[in-house]
Amino acid sequence: MSGRPYRIALVAAALLAGAAPLQAQQALPQDSLDIARRAARYFYAIQADSLMRMMTPEVIADLGGRDGIVQGLTQLSLRAGGETQVVEERWNLRNGARQYWRTSKMTEFPDDFLFRVVLDSEGKIVGLGMGPAAAAPPIDAQGPVLPKP
Repeated sequence: MSGRPYRIALVAAALLAGAAPLQAQQALPQDSLDIARRAARYFYAIQADSLMRMMTPEVIADLGGRDGIVQGLTQLSLRAGGETQVVEERWNLRNGARQYWRTSKMTEFPDDFLFRVVLDSEGKIVGLGMGPAAAAPPIDAQGPVLPKP
């Protein structure tokens, strides 16, 4: 990896450094798609306080508290730019947990960008992931593409 994609991966890694291991959940809340989409909007808009209200205290601590989250989101935004188009959304199974995967076009990133979020049964964020869609981690099972909102 070299150039901009490598820098984006480093920023994503820095944002998620030390994040807690993802735990499998029994069931997701009825409105889990709305919750996950809201998290993505807050993420791309650098609304750290709103995003933090959706996270468990452990995730907040693992990401360096408010300052770490703001810094990570700001760096990611500076390097990848803003979201211009949602290419695809789906729920995938990874490490025994359903994850919301949102693939998007970005203003400053030449390739598709992937945002992933894991929710617990209460609708709280217990895991985040991001980076080039081409470098997506392996999954246990792929879910269907979700209809556009």
